[in-house]
Amino acid sequence: MTLLLVGSLLGFARQQAAPRIEPASGTPAIPERIWAPGARLATTDDRGPLGQLAALVSTVRGTEVGAPAPDAPWAGVSATTGAYRIIGLPGLAPGLDPVLSPDGTHVSYWTGAENAVTGIADYDTVSGTTRTWNLDGGLVVQPLFLGRTRNSVVAQFSRTIVPDQGPTDDVLQWFPLESRSTSATYTPVVAFGSSDSGTLLQQDGSWSLLGDVVDSVSIAGDISEARPLDNEVALSPDGSRFAFASQSYLGPMLWQRIEFGSRAQKVPKAQLNDRAIGWIDDRTIAVTRPTQPVSDAPWPRVVAVDVLSGERRPLLRLPDARTILATDLLQVPPARRPVPSEPPGALGSWSSQLAALGVVVACGGALILWRRRVRL
Repeated sequence: MTLLLVGSLLGFARQQAAPRIEPASGTPAIPERIWAPGARLATTDDRGPLGQLAALVSTVRGTEVGAPAPDAPWAGVSATTGAYRIIGLPGLAPGLDPVLSPDGTHVSYWTGAENAVTGIADYDTVSGTTRTWNLDGGLVVQPLFLGRTRNSVVAQFSRTIVPDQGPTDDVLQWFPLESRSTSATYTPVVAFGSSDSGTLLQQDGSWSLLGDVVDSVSIAGDISEARPLDNEVALSPDGSRFAFASQSYLGPMLWQRIEFGSRAQKVPKAQLNDRAIGWIDDRTIAVTRPTQPVSDAPWPRVVAVDVLSGERRPLLRLPDARTILATDLLQVPPARRPVPSEPPGALGSWSSQLAALGVVVACGGALILWRRRVRL
């Protein structure tokens, strides 16, 4: 019992002296390993904004004490310190993922209730302020795409103008954050990935790049044989090329590398369920496999893939949770961050402290009973 008591006290002291996140220093970067957020993290409402983010990670608030809070299911990871904090996103529509700007300074998201989207909001991760836009013309019945350029939020959606009637055609609309940007609406088009350079559009079998200054449009070559499976398209920061999973005529999913004015090129050694999430340099993309079997690797990974040779190398370790990265930071080498004193995916420090206190009390009670027996 004495040894157990001493061990508990030593463990408690070690926990109190655990290494903490170091102050910001050097270039902002994505940590080599991202943890699954815990349910008891501090929030930006309590401690203020985190500043530039390296990633957003999905979480469930209140799992240890009750039902999750629907307005705070995402945690931010600081790009400079690696610290974790729940991001306050007021009015976040349930079931719809937010979008992190390429530089990690803005979080855009749909607002509203379940199956009743009413608008769009943009959260500034540095100032902590939120800007909202309400969508006129009735209920947004099918949100299709929400993207971010450097100075604008880009949304594609359909809406019901008259009650009890079907939705209108899909609408693509720009929501500028700065006065120099021009608000514009386009229909019918299909929107795909965004980067600082703009948002990728497809119309009548051709591709276009539409930037913050909406008059600047670049037309791509005819690449009708490249059919994206979804709107998860990795657009390079300069807008010169993009990569995505494509459904070929025979069915297998293949990587495509497309430059404006050229035809699609298959990336060698492509693997099933690959997803392009961003560009590391002119010939290297970051790839993740969301349906990777657990037996293959206990932690999902982001892999760097050479689009010319197909060679792969490990890049990042992700948690088993929905993770959205600041794609601009993929061009910076991953950073080694100290393990937080309370690992976000582990039990909270209070739980550990209460457990240690329980052991101490039990040992103390046992010693008292033993002493009484000796006296008798």
